[in-house]
Amino acid sequence: NVRLLVPSADLRLIDLHHTDLHHTDLHHTDLHHADLHHADLHHIDLHHTDLHHIDLHHTDLHHTDLHHADLHHADLHHTDLHHTDLHHADLNHTDLNHTDLNHTDLHHIDLHHANLNHTDLHHTDLHHADLNHTDLNHTDLHHIDLHHANLNHTDLHHTDLHHADLHHIDLHHTDLHHADLHHIDLHHTDLHHADLHHAELNHADLHHIDLHHTDLHHADLHHADLHHAELNHTELNHTELNHADLHHIDLHHAELNHTDLHHADLHHTDLHHADLHHTDLHHADLNHTDLHHTDLHHTDLHHADLHHTDLHHADLHHTDLHHTDLHHADLHHTDLHHADPHLLPGGGRFLELVVF
Repeated sequence: NVRLLVPSADLRLIDLHHTDLHHTDLHHTDLHHADLHHADLHHIDLHHTDLHHIDLHHTDLHHTDLHHADLHHADLHHTDLHHTDLHHADLNHTDLNHTDLNHTDLHHIDLHHANLNHTDLHHTDLHHADLNHTDLNHTDLHHIDLHHANLNHTDLHHTDLHHADLHHIDLHHTDLHHADLHHIDLHHTDLHHADLHHAELNHADLHHIDLHHTDLHHADLHHADLHHAELNHTELNHTELNHADLHHIDLHHAELNHTDLHHADLHHTDLHHADLHHTDLHHADLNHTDLHHTDLHHTDLHHADLHHTDLHHADLHHTDLHHTDLHHADLHHTDLHHADPHLLPGGGRFLELVVF
């Protein structure tokens, strides 16, 4: 077994597999194309070492100093890297699938185009890491620090991200469908064009989020904080938004058909030109809401608070308005034929006056 090696030695193309190299100083050593699989490298100083194209699978690298090491195109699958210092290491195009990276320091790591699917990254420090175009599907990222990480175009579907810190993350064009994002801090996160359908976002902090053109259908957003979020042109049909905070939300031209909005706070919300047909709005707070030109036919509005609501030119035919508060509502040019008039202000006489 090789015990001591001179720093800066040329070991490329050397067969070192099953060699015990622990506690050996290999920094600045040229090891590219060396066979190191099954080698014991724990506690090795490998910083500034050229390890590209190295076969390191099943290699013990725990507590190894790999900072600034060149690992691109290195085969690290099934490698034990927990507690390994990899900050500033070049890992782009590296195969890390099924690698144990928990508690590994990966901040400022270049991981773009790296294959990390099925990798255990829980409790890993990835802040400021470059992960764009990285395959992270089915990766365990819960409790991961990803703030300021670059994740655009990253595949995160089926990824466990609960309790992960994602604030200030660039996630545009990121695939997040079926991702577990509950209790995630996403404020100031760029999610436009992100695929979030079937994503679990309950209790997620989404305020000040750019969600325009985001696919949120079938997403669970109950109790989500969406105030000041930009949702125009967002697809929200079949989305669960009950108890969601949507006040001051821009929802114009948003598709909300078949969306569950009961108990949602929608006051001061811009809903003009929004498609709300077949939407459940009972018990929704819609006071001071702009609903003109909104399609509300077949909408359940019973017990909805619509006072001071602008409903002119709104289509309310076949709409259930019983127990609805419409005092001071602007209903001129509103289509109320076949609407339930029995509890409108003025009863049928008020309805008849509006129709004609």
